[in-house]
Amino acid sequence: MFWRQGYPDSLAPESPSWLRMEAATVVQSSLPALLFSKIESSGIIKSQTFVNHSFIPPTIDKTFQMWKEKGLTSVRHLYINGRFASFDELRVKYNLPHSQYFRYLQIRDYVRSKITNFQTLPKKHAFFDVMNSPSDSKHLISTFVRLFDGCIEVCTDKIKKAWEEELGIWLSKAVWDKSLAMISSCSINSRHQLIQFKVVHRLHYSKLKLHKIYPLVSPMCDRCKVAEGTLSHAFWFCTQLAGFWDKLFGWFSRAYKTTLQPDAELALLGCSQSTANIPTAMRQSLMLGTIVAKRLILMDWKSTSPPSFQRWLTDMTSVIQMEKLRFTRANSLEKFSAIWDPFLNHLDMTRTR
Repeated sequence: MFWRQGYPDSLAPESPSWLRMEAATVVQSSLPALLFSKIESSGIIKSQTFVNHSFIPPTIDKTFQMWKEKGLTSVRHLYINGRFASFDELRVKYNLPHSQYFRYLQIRDYVRSKITNFQTLPKKHAFFDVMNSPSDSKHLISTFVRLFDGCIEVCTDKIKKAWEEELGIWLSKAVWDKSLAMISSCSINSRHQLIQFKVVHRLHYSKLKLHKIYPLVSPMCDRCKVAEGTLSHAFWFCTQLAGFWDKLFGWFSRAYKTTLQPDAELALLGCSQSTANIPTAMRQSLMLGTIVAKRLILMDWKSTSPPSFQRWLTDMTSVIQMEKLRFTRANSLEKFSAIWDPFLNHLDMTRTR
């Protein structure tokens, strides 16, 4: 965000000192030119023509300084009404002398080499709208993340297949895509999102994985000591965890008055075919509840004892308080009540018994 303002002769007095230092280290170019250099046609359009490492003539021919003084500072200014202007059009608009025709040919050749179909003004990349936003704009980081996500395609078929083999199920593409999409919306807490991301993408080190790296390490589960410690075993299939998960799913069934059987797919990936048949409010609370459960399992990753269900209730109470603050700020207390009142009412009932 600061580099886009880093032209040597246009730094604001209030610019950070580090920005001035970095701008001073760039020779025959500028920070904005470096910043936008990897964005092909849109980057060329955005960058200044005369402080640009990819266009050499201005560094050896000071005549181009006249163009800059007349307001012709970027490639964008070479376009008039969406079309690359002729020299006569530029001469009239910017009052250029006839002797500058050779410089026009130089810059036209440069633009032609950088932009396919350069005669037409390229479509502006969404990245520039973000870059031109004030540095204190809301949702700036999340917007950057969405833009970068849209530029990166990652194949997760191998991860999906690994879950299918361990869980002994077939994951439909719709369920798998939904589990990936829900990672960023499962909670406002970035730590919860990170936990879900790592679980779904199988990034934790199971005992079996450690054994493959270090053969002297036992592949057996630390809790039950009778089965190999795969990720699905460590999070779900271990007999020491059966009671914990049974209590969790039983709690949601009673609280929301909807029968829900323990489901490994739902507990680990955040959704399954069965979630389509349960109320939306219960689906959202269940998603967060399973993440808190996985957090407790991870905190006792090497323990021989299962997580405490009472501890899960305590942590859920804290999480719900944060959720209430979030919904209050968004003026959506009705939505909060729809999601969490059944949970809290059931909690009050159990405490009064």
